[in-house]
Amino acid sequence: MRAIVVRKFGATPELAEMPMPEPGPGAVRVQLQAAGVNPFDRKVASGILDGRLPHDFPMILGVDG
Repeated sequence: MRAIVVRKFGATPELAEMPMPEPGPGAVRVQLQAAGVNPFDRKVASGILDGRLPHDFPMILGVDG
């Protein structure tokens, strides 16, 4: 899947090919034709939630679909 990611806090967001996530128990996978990245995602990419929420890099931005 294509996603907007950052490879470390403060990095420039970039388009990348990422593995398709597998839904866990009680979850479903939804196919989107378009997704959005909003100003809050830019704050997350800058590290505003570092130490408050778990994260992995590359971090996928955007939850608006």
